[in-house]
Amino acid sequence: MSANSTLMIEDNWKYRAWLAQGWSGSTIDDYIGYEIYPEDLQMMTPILLPKLILYRDCVLAAGAGTEKDIAGAKKRFDYWCSNGGKIAGQCMANAIELVDCFLATAEKSSAETLQSVAALIRHCWQYQLLQEYPQRRFTVAISGETFAPEITFWQDEGDDGEQTGYEY
Repeated sequence: MSANSTLMIEDNWKYRAWLAQGWSGSTIDDYIGYEIYPEDLQMMTPILLPKLILYRDCVLAAGAGTEKDIAGAKKRFDYWCSNGGKIAGQCMANAIELVDCFLATAEKSSAETLQSVAALIRHCWQYQLLQEYPQRRFTVAISGETFAPEITFWQDEGDDGEQTGYEY
């Protein structure tokens, strides 16, 4: 499944409302040009392309890469690693739940939109991991309820650093 086939932008309630305000016949590009600020996209960077750190030979997502973000990622990893092993530590340290990212706005979004955003994040993470750690093999996964998807990644067990590629 390609990223574009999962996005369903035409079904976006904000886009449909904009069209209904007299913009019918306009395109998605027009909507972006008139309604979306570059700062809106920039603010999504910690989610779409989080700072990646290497900690105890594991790759962890550390949000915006602040000292607080890095310390939090390490603390989550250490806790879950001691309570479930290295894979569990990575899964839990790297997990984001979309409803937590959009606390005040997720309830206005459809389950389809949340799943589409989860797929977008997964694609971004796959690309970022491939670019930054091409010698490692990762699994990038979406799980959880359709209205509360969770995205995470982990380095595949037994990866000796010589393999490349992804499991979906």
